[in-house]
Amino acid sequence: ALRESRELAGPDRVSRISFAVAPLALLVFALILTGSRMGTLATLAGVLILGVWQAFAEPGRSWRTLGIAAGVTLIAAVVVGLGNDLVLRRVAALDQDVDVRSVIFAVHWRAFLDAPLWGSGLGSFTDVNSYLMSAETYEELWSIRATHNVYLQWLQEAGLIGSAPMFALIGLVIMAAALRAGTLSRGSWALRALVAANVVVLVHGLTDFALQVPSIAAMWALLLGVQFGFGQVRGRG
Repeated sequence: ALRESRELAGPDRVSRISFAVAPLALLVFALILTGSRMGTLATLAGVLILGVWQAFAEPGRSWRTLGIAAGVTLIAAVVVGLGNDLVLRRVAALDQDVDVRSVIFAVHWRAFLDAPLWGSGLGSFTDVNSYLMSAETYEELWSIRATHNVYLQWLQEAGLIGSAPMFALIGLVIMAAALRAGTLSRGSWALRALVAANVVVLVHGLTDFALQVPSIAAMWALLLGVQFGFGQVRGRG
């Protein structure tokens, strides 16, 4: 919005920028109100990587990216500071949740080691979890419906044979888009933003199962397709 409104007069430029600022503020509010600690951390990681990448790629315009990042951080701080008890409660319970996740990861890592090549079968998590449950792990395992780590769950269910091609394909798409971002004469900033969006999904997947929610998986698939196709079309131009 800043780039596209450079030639507009003051009021018109403010109007154009507001169409970008309004959804940005809405997304930040929605993120904070979820109370997701890892979701917030993953978002900050994506913003940080985009800001640093943008600063190196376009040094003369880095202040804009840094200003947007600072604005996002300020909005988040205001929302939390106004009394978002959900976030504060979840931060206070971090140590307890880390202990729970550690038990879950340890149990299901052993399940992966039991069948490392072919896994236990797609969609078998609930059955495997019930089978592995013991008196010592009952409190941590009885209510969960996912491993809370998408990588570990894919390894457990699909094994190395099923997981490696998927991991490799996703890595190829992201790497191709990242490399093309450095060669485009126009639109490179948009491609960098798309690549940075992958960071949010990948980091969040370390301790949660968002990618097992169909709507989120579909959205990421769309973003992967857009960044891969965007790079190819722009590259030919």
